[in-house]
Amino acid sequence: MVNFSGKLSFEQRLFWLGLIGALPASLLLLWLLVKHDYSGYLITLMTIFLVVHVGLCAYQIKFKITHQFRTLTNLLEALSNDDFSLRARPSGHPGALHALISQVNNLADLLTEQRYAVKETELLLAKVIAQIDVAVFTFDSEQRLTLVNRAGASLYRKDIDDLRHTTASRLGLDGVLNKNGQVVELNFIGQTNRFHINTEQFIDHNERHTLLFMTNVQAALREEERKAWQNLIRVISHELNNSLTPIASISQSLMSMNTLEQTLMRENLGLINERANSLSAFIQSYQELAKLPTPTAENLDIHSELKQVATLFPKIKFYFEGEKSELKADPAQLRQLLINLFKNAYEASVNQSKATEKEIAVSVHWQQDGDWFELRIKDEGPGIQNPSNIFVPFYTTKPGGSGIGLVLCRQIAEGHGGNLSLTNAAGGGCIATLKLPLDFPLNHQ
Repeated sequence: MVNFSGKLSFEQRLFWLGLIGALPASLLLLWLLVKHDYSGYLITLMTIFLVVHVGLCAYQIKFKITHQFRTLTNLLEALSNDDFSLRARPSGHPGALHALISQVNNLADLLTEQRYAVKETELLLAKVIAQIDVAVFTFDSEQRLTLVNRAGASLYRKDIDDLRHTTASRLGLDGVLNKNGQVVELNFIGQTNRFHINTEQFIDHNERHTLLFMTNVQAALREEERKAWQNLIRVISHELNNSLTPIASISQSLMSMNTLEQTLMRENLGLINERANSLSAFIQSYQELAKLPTPTAENLDIHSELKQVATLFPKIKFYFEGEKSELKADPAQLRQLLINLFKNAYEASVNQSKATEKEIAVSVHWQQDGDWFELRIKDEGPGIQNPSNIFVPFYTTKPGGSGIGLVLCRQIAEGHGGNLSLTNAAGGGCIATLKLPLDFPLNHQ
């Protein structure tokens, strides 16, 4: 028998096998007709019938089998393309082909269930990643960003879709991908913070990806620090006020006595009363930090605000420079911040001014830098002697100082989504730089 397996398709082989299978019986029937001397007309008619009948049967066999295989092929192709809606219709009679089709349909059902489970897990994971405060980035093998959560996008003040496919080098993150477990200092849009870095590698579609987790440890430490000293202030305020109030009351009563023998006592009690009131005012100033409310922003003209606050410092010669600019901020808190900064500038320059017999000059410059408003206040004092402690609560180098002015200023700036920094100027003096976002929402809660 001729081997057609290398020349014919599977369907053609089925057709020819059907013909060859019917050939012996057909030849035997024709031989019997010839042997028994049937007429040539009958033999011809029977031959034509056999050829047509055998051909139709072979074709029908080929059609039935190839139809089932093509159905299975289409179903498997749909599954490979993530289309789980198709199913094959099994034959009505049990058998090998029926079992095969049933198993393929069962596989399609299983893959459908697994697909829905994976989708639900992905949606849940996406919601969790979107809500956590840790910045999450995913980079492909070419260090292009493929995924970022809301916390990561907020570092750049952009939408998630605007950051996709950006390279790690453009984002300024290429240098941290190999610093797993380390704490690094990074600057994003004018804000410098310390981040704890965690990286993981994973494979997706036969391609290696890098998963980057960035935790802002500086913000967490500041928040814990703020809570700690706020609680401390509340305790100290409660205890000292309970003690100072009766002391002041008793000393006032004793001072009202007019007996000459008690003159010295009155003088001492007057001193007690004065110190008690001074200490009470001192504690009250610390309470302002613990009670600072959430800012409620309004549209403000920064030039007008600066001029209004400057009138409180008639001994300072102000040099203003900047275009008129509207800013969204809490008016009361912004004015308090400016008062503290102007007061610091005055106190830093007053001794220098006396020594040189020059007027006290303070330069104030403001500008818009992208999405940020930047204000710089420069004095002509001796500069910062201990920069590492300037924002530490209770720390002060001024006689009678409370050590809360700059801490309060920084808390106000951060409450508006900005930051405050102090640096020594190259030619002497100190520069206070305030940065606030222009998109700080109105009626921010």
